[in-house]
Amino acid sequence: MANSLKNETEIYKIEKKHIPLIARLHIKELPNDFLSLLGYDFIANCYYPNLINQKGCFGYYAKNNKGFIGFVFFIRSKNYLFNIIKNNFLYFIIRIFYNLYKLNFIVYIFEIIFLIIFSKKSKYEIDYELAYIAISSLESGKGIGSSLITEGEKKMKSIGGNYCWVKTLTKTKENVSFYKKNSFIEYKKFLGRTYLFKKLI
Repeated sequence: MANSLKNETEIYKIEKKHIPLIARLHIKELPNDFLSLLGYDFIANCYYPNLINQKGCFGYYAKNNKGFIGFVFFIRSKNYLFNIIKNNFLYFIIRIFYNLYKLNFIVYIFEIIFLIIFSKKSKYEIDYELAYIAISSLESGKGIGSSLITEGEKKMKSIGGNYCWVKTLTKTKENVSFYKKNSFIEYKKFLGRTYLFKKLI
């Protein structure tokens, strides 16, 4: 056990056996995310199993008497997304083909292409990225997301991390506000996404 919160929520390190739970929560709480559009099978069998094997990747999950209620992943790898796609290229192409009729999916594809080609990397983006965080909507507002991030910060500092950065998955003010409440500082915007960083003191 990594940590215990006042409301008897406990935080643990993520292992491979937790991936199905992570995938289900991802689909439920991030339904419009690019991975969710690719489907549960891609998330559970391709994305997270490959992510957890990437060097510099680690994560934590939260649970209480209601079960699995949140998770966070951090990673320090420039090419992790490329590696995941390369390792699952055929399946990735098939899932793209099945989603081509969805307008929001097409928008995501163009955003990813623009991000790869035109987004300039800052000094923060060579350090740890908060790749994904999801909290059960039934448990939101209870400090669970903040506690997961804090647990990750302890780990990053212990292994020599200087910065943690994040690119918002949604364009809502609430999303940005959450990170700012956790001491992240906005440093750029690109395609409506907000980029924030935090110095690991």
